[in-house]
Amino acid sequence: MTIGHPSWEELVRHLETGEPDLREHTRRCSRCDGIVKSATLLLEGLRNARLPMPPRHLVEATLARVTAEASRRPGFAAKLGSALREIGAALVADSRVPSHALRGAATAVPRMLLYETDRHRIAISIAGGNTPGTTDLLGQVSPKTGASLEPGGRATLSCGTESLEDSLTEFGEFAFRGVARGVHRIAVELGGDVIRVGDIDDGASSEP
Repeated sequence: MTIGHPSWEELVRHLETGEPDLREHTRRCSRCDGIVKSATLLLEGLRNARLPMPPRHLVEATLARVTAEASRRPGFAAKLGSALREIGAALVADSRVPSHALRGAATAVPRMLLYETDRHRIAISIAGGNTPGTTDLLGQVSPKTGASLEPGGRATLSCGTESLEDSLTEFGEFAFRGVARGVHRIAVELGGDVIRVGDIDDGASSEP
């Protein structure tokens, strides 16, 4: 960390890591505390923006340029390798729109969400679990082209400090039953890619 005020990058990283030194600094420094609060609002806005997926031709053209650049510059592919394997899935359909805050929590149960990447679709069903205060999340990954998925896929769900894992069936199905209510994130590992889905709010965060 730099002497004096930390940089913007350090403050944004603090939102993910919760570094004790930076936490203490922002508690005492109104300038840096304001930056952290602004960054928090910005990140929340980006998460909730539901930006559309870029057109397929643009994705293919971008990957082609990256591949060409990697062939000309030693070490370029290694530097970008981890980023290329991380894919954010875009929400394209929600059965409960507008939100339950306007229409009531019992509207459209189970709630159905559909996410997409350039190669896959991920459908997720959300309903109350058998135990009060819990949620069942059932999902299925399907390829946009071809009839089958790569073998060996798995899905990981995280919600707060809770983390659960389930292997994908041959049909791309996974299930997380009886998880604590809240905001959930799902990562699907499939064919060398990590597809990130979230934040999935089951409604608990907006209840009085």
